[in-house]
Amino acid sequence: MPWTQLIQLALLGAERAQPGPELSAELAARGVDMSAPLPQVILEGAVLWRQISRVGFPAPTYAYALPAGFDAAAERSCPPQAARTLGRILEGSYAPALEEWLLLLARHNYHLPPECLPILFDRCVTQPALWLQVRAVMGPRGEWLAPQNLAWRPVFGNPDAKCWETAPTRAERQAVLVYLRQNEPDQARQLLESSWKSESPVDRHIFLKTLETGLSSADEPFLESCLDDSRKETRQTAALLLASLPDSALSQRLWETGKNWLVFSSTGKAQFNIPAKLPEDMQRDGIGLVNGKGMDGLLQLLARVPPSRWEAQFGLSPETIYTRLSPQVTDEPLGEAIQEAVCSHRDTRWATAILSCWLKDNTAYFKMTAIKSRLLQLVPHADFSKLAFEAVQESGAPLPERSAIYPVLTQPGRFWDDKLTIAVITGFQQVIASSKSYGWHLWHYKQLLESAAYACRPSLYDALQKGWPYSSPVWRSWESEVEQLFRVVDFRRRMREELG
Repeated sequence: MPWTQLIQLALLGAERAQPGPELSAELAARGVDMSAPLPQVILEGAVLWRQISRVGFPAPTYAYALPAGFDAAAERSCPPQAARTLGRILEGSYAPALEEWLLLLARHNYHLPPECLPILFDRCVTQPALWLQVRAVMGPRGEWLAPQNLAWRPVFGNPDAKCWETAPTRAERQAVLVYLRQNEPDQARQLLESSWKSESPVDRHIFLKTLETGLSSADEPFLESCLDDSRKETRQTAALLLASLPDSALSQRLWETGKNWLVFSSTGKAQFNIPAKLPEDMQRDGIGLVNGKGMDGLLQLLARVPPSRWEAQFGLSPETIYTRLSPQVTDEPLGEAIQEAVCSHRDTRWATAILSCWLKDNTAYFKMTAIKSRLLQLVPHADFSKLAFEAVQESGAPLPERSAIYPVLTQPGRFWDDKLTIAVITGFQQVIASSKSYGWHLWHYKQLLESAAYACRPSLYDALQKGWPYSSPVWRSWESEVEQLFRVVDFRRRMREELG
């Protein structure tokens, strides 16, 4: 950089240093008289570069083809007030309302405001689960903008399929598969098949994981061939993908080999008939010993086989099977394996049955885990509200913090029906009315009130204002949380009016 070289010349002095040919040429090109004494050249150059640094360097001429435009006439802009509301949500004032706002936007057939697209694309990179909602409402402008930034490729992908052959980096080639699996899944698999033998072992594993998006029975022959890959991680990924296809040959093989490993005695106790040595074909299908114990194979089998097959095998209800395998709501390994299978096969009946088992025991300590959170999202809204309402009625007020009902109600992304909302709020009002002093045993109601604010129907705003014991000795301790409940519900009510 000329500035650094000028400083070096000034420090060394004109007697001991002279400007090099590159610096001399650059100074001359900027109008500095190089025939002048060196101290004058240094001073003029320093003044010149100081001014350049203040105003900025002139931008180089763009030598590449500009991207084609988009159809602006197809844009369906949301109302300006709704766009301002989204801005407040993205700033963090009402952050949990983002998913609801996006749902409302899609319901009313609007597109995202242009100024919010980069912020949301950045957020999708760190929160991939948000991408499906953003993608549905980004509109033609978003479709045009997303490919322009390489940082957004992990979620949007690269629509230029030619880059599969020409891109110099793994990330750019992976972006091609990411985009195609969202739009043309068969083409993505065919591209990967065409170059599979020439890919490095690491690349094969990374590229194979992209097939999880848009996975279908059409992918089965290719995935079957991957079970013989030289890299263990690639074989395991292929086995997991095949196991999540309930009608795949691998899923059937696992069931035929392992269906007799688990039986129930006449008293209902689980018994295990696990062979001392697992068959070789099961190891090829991804079932193997982890800690040198046969139980490892059973846990892996339970996590892969569709739960409905055990239901047909034993002629028992999902609740009965789950309770026998996991008699406590604590983290039993067998129960966790069944939860994994329910999520893998997206079985809503089993998810509802397991939630029912959790909520029936309000005495055991319940810890929300990542797999339990995924399972909870599978429970249909009507079933969730019914079971949660019954659990609230059964538990009474205050709701126990350590049982399942509290973490279930405070799980993000669930909406409460009116009966459930009124039951929770009325119970809390009764607790405040009967309390003589503030107690730490109610601290979890702070989170419960925040969850209620984002989960209830905003049309309940007027009803929620009623019944509060303002004369209670502990009202002052809860006043700010209750006022925040009102503010959030009112914000969501106005948010719906703006988009409606």
